[in-house]
Amino acid sequence: MSYLEYLKNKKSSADAIYLEFLLEYKKRAEQLFIFVEGRDDPSFYINCLTRLGFDRNKIYCLPCNSKANVLLIFNTINWNLYERKRVLFFIDKDFSDILGQVIEEAENIYTTTYYSFENYLVTQEIVESINSELLNISRSNKISEYILAAFTRLLGDLYIKCKTLIATIIYMRAQGINANINNIKLFDILHFTDNLLLKLKIKKLDELVAYINKNCGVQINDLNPKDLTLFFRTYNRVINKKNVVRGKYELAFLVKFYEKIVPVINRLPNGDKIKFRSNLSCASAVEILAPRCSPPTRLVEFIEAIKC
Repeated sequence: MSYLEYLKNKKSSADAIYLEFLLEYKKRAEQLFIFVEGRDDPSFYINCLTRLGFDRNKIYCLPCNSKANVLLIFNTINWNLYERKRVLFFIDKDFSDILGQVIEEAENIYTTTYYSFENYLVTQEIVESINSELLNISRSNKISEYILAAFTRLLGDLYIKCKTLIATIIYMRAQGINANINNIKLFDILHFTDNLLLKLKIKKLDELVAYINKNCGVQINDLNPKDLTLFFRTYNRVINKKNVVRGKYELAFLVKFYEKIVPVINRLPNGDKIKFRSNLSCASAVEILAPRCSPPTRLVEFIEAIKC
């Protein structure tokens, strides 16, 4: 097998993605090339770019399977040969600011203000769109007002309930413990009651550590609350918790919230029954919600600067 064939077969590698870019760039003179982290990112960023005036058919998106790959490709490209305005990079902030990690900065790199792009899909604006477009509830309807109030209250409760989990994840990152946090499922840690209360399933730190050890391929020993004091303080100092709570957790919360609130509403006496027009799930949420999301302010500014 030749090296070229090897790279073409190894689709997930940064080398293969970089090669694809090189092969396509000159053939597609009018295309905008965007590099993103994962498989869900294209739905979000392509919809945002379309709203900001780009032709969807002229956006060539290259998912890179990780932030590290996105930045590796950025640093591999010879910028003397390629036009930065035609080649954009989109990455999540994650915990980089909290951990003091330096993220590559350039005119064609966009980093989210929030933890990740998914955080932008869990807002009052999105809830109002779900109510009107997916549940066919008028925005002036009291049911819509009830859903929005419940969402706001419970999202605030989520931020309180997941503090220990987030502090523990930050601790692991700070200690260089390479846990696969994608294996931490939010609703293994907490749950909704039938009357819309958010409760912890795993209440004690040692139980949480045991869960992480079992599911994330690590072995954390003798972790006690004092070890997390600094990280609790860090969490508490963050005014907008979207900056520190994983977007995937917020998205899972939103999906579960609607799964629970629709039956609650349908049990109300003398009320109209509601049901979803689309199947809103964790797997489908980004694809369904991204077209309903206004581009974040900083993303608008980033694109405006690129266009200048």
